[in-house]
Amino acid sequence: MQYISRLDRPLLRDRALATIRQAIVSGDLVPGEAIRDLDLAERLGLSRTPVREALSHLAEEGLVDPHRMIQIGIRSPLARDIWDWTVGKGVTIITAQEVHARGPEAVIEAIRAKVGQGKTYLSFDIDALDPSQAPGTGTPEVGGLWTWQVKAILDKLAGIDFVGMDVVEVAPPYDVAEITALAAATVAWQYLSLTAPQD
Repeated sequence: MQYISRLDRPLLRDRALATIRQAIVSGDLVPGEAIRDLDLAERLGLSRTPVREALSHLAEEGLVDPHRMIQIGIRSPLARDIWDWTVGKGVTIITAQEVHARGPEAVIEAIRAKVGQGKTYLSFDIDALDPSQAPGTGTPEVGGLWTWQVKAILDKLAGIDFVGMDVVEVAPPYDVAEITALAAATVAWQYLSLTAPQD
């Protein structure tokens, strides 16, 4: 399996068309029949989930320990095999619905229990936030976290051995009144505050 980046989309399009033509010629696909993206990805030998692909490689190389990983705010439709594979590797998933039901304090406890005393990297996808809180993303999904929940969680993570962070998925063309940019900047600022020397 391989992952095709956005830069390779013309190559992907050409491969997809050639694969579809071949499937029609061989009789595997009837002209005019709908083909799902997942089917096409499998025919092309592509990863359906770049994150799964990356996690697999990073874990195999010993660069990350999935048993110390936690994903918070997941809520988009996800195939059962992908969920099972992720959890089976040792990753903890706390859905957005669970955050809403359990509250920030329970999430903070889960984070601390999961990452322990080891070095920790924080990757924050802005689309974890509800689109009402961060519309400037290419992958909005209703039912997300609210900024107050994220702030409440981040505020209580002092003492974790953070070694780096990123904020991703911000799409300025879709932003409204720069509230997504403000949310992203606030998350980055809070992270910096957590890593600042405490006197």
